[in-house]
Amino acid sequence: MRMEAERRFGAWGVGRRVGQAMTGRRLGPLRLDLKRVGRQRIERAFAWVLLLLLPAAAGALMVVVNPRNAAAVSMSKSELKKILLGDQTNWPNGSAIVLVLPAAGNPDRTRVLHVYCDMDEKVFTRRQLQASFTGGTPVAIKEAGSAAEVKGAVRANSTAVGFLHKHDVDESVKAVFAVE
Repeated sequence: MRMEAERRFGAWGVGRRVGQAMTGRRLGPLRLDLKRVGRQRIERAFAWVLLLLLPAAAGALMVVVNPRNAAAVSMSKSELKKILLGDQTNWPNGSAIVLVLPAAGNPDRTRVLHVYCDMDEKVFTRRQLQASFTGGTPVAIKEAGSAAEVKGAVRANSTAVGFLHKHDVDESVKAVFAVE
């Protein structure tokens, strides 16, 4: 029966014992075999589960711009994706876009990159480096460590696009839409 379950369900076969360590032994009703599944796959799956739970825990994450920039106020989600991917580096009036992102490793940054670009930090950084070395013009990225830094950078630069939680948005910045 065990061989049948392993054949049908792969590494996630049915186990008999409960509560044993996660080193290829049984864990609850599932059998977890790290040699077959791989630790990185398990960690990656756990990270995606956390990302799905994060919006409810952290509140709405909003895309914010300077209210004086008319092109940014009417920005669409597809334009934001082009900006994040580096396909659009200037506003229609020719001014350079400045992207204000949370610091690398921040869950909000991970969430934005996953929702709009379907990539993680490593791939995003690689893409930015590749654009700079192949003659492309990557988007100017300013990293901000706190909500006050994001607000200050967006307030000071009319071409900036940033990300804030809904409760951090005030009249100095304009919330365009929520990150979904």
